Amino acid sequence: VPPVTTLSDYPPAIQARLLANADRWQLKPGKRPAKKPRKRSAPQQANESD
Repeated sequence: VPPVTTLSDYPPAIQARLLANADRWQLKPGKRPAKKPRKRSAPQQANESD
């Protein structure tokens, strides 16, 4: 199954089951946005001033 699917991508028996649960769907139109790389913070050094 491709990452972005439509109801027509499934066989008729599966479509009927999906439509029966349509009230539970969370629709996410379009493609998922590309992941942004996380900015890595500089490693914090322990205070060694004793």
